[in-house]
Amino acid sequence: MRRLVPLAAMALLVAMIVTAHFVRVRLDLDPSPAAVQEWVAGFGAKGAAVFLALVVFRQFLALPAMLLLLAGGICFGTVLGGTLGAAGIVLSGMMKFQLARLIGRDVLRRRGGQRLERWQARAARVGPAVVALGTAHPLGPLSPLHWAAGLSPLSFGSFVTALVIGAPVRAFAYSFFGQSLLDADSASFRLAIGLLIAGAAVPLLVPRFRARLKTLLTE
Repeated sequence: MRRLVPLAAMALLVAMIVTAHFVRVRLDLDPSPAAVQEWVAGFGAKGAAVFLALVVFRQFLALPAMLLLLAGGICFGTVLGGTLGAAGIVLSGMMKFQLARLIGRDVLRRRGGQRLERWQARAARVGPAVVALGTAHPLGPLSPLHWAAGLSPLSFGSFVTALVIGAPVRAFAYSFFGQSLLDADSASFRLAIGLLIAGAAVPLLVPRFRARLKTLLTE
């Protein structure tokens, strides 16, 4: 039975990819915040649940996180849009973490050598901080980071804690920026741009963060 678990997880992943492809073709959704807003609005009271589902399964639908998080602010405002966006990032990350662990963890253990062991040791030591900061960073690579975490020795609890810390920062920042797009001449719009630029640049200026990231990614 244990050997069937990775196969079942792989079958589930393939089914999700195929289903998402047909959904995306049927939706014919343009990759723009305005198109997402119009489409979500068509569901009325169910729009929030539909938007949450889009954020959770965005990778399979080939929809960028930035696009959806901006649309969340336009559709629902900063507070509700940010809350839905953060919840979607957390749920999506948990799904990818578990799929990666079920499918690839045992394979890596069997085939990995000393190089893999060194990488896993680094991931266990600095992984939670990198996940939290990478998720919070406006330009951090969400999907590769969360898939890789599932292949690392990082515990599920530590991963979820890091997600819960980082996801709201990114989600509310983009949601605030999305809402401010409704009035591009306002002070809120200029403030949102400044916050996004600062959020993207400041972490990279912190030596400790750069050192931890380098430790995780290099030999």
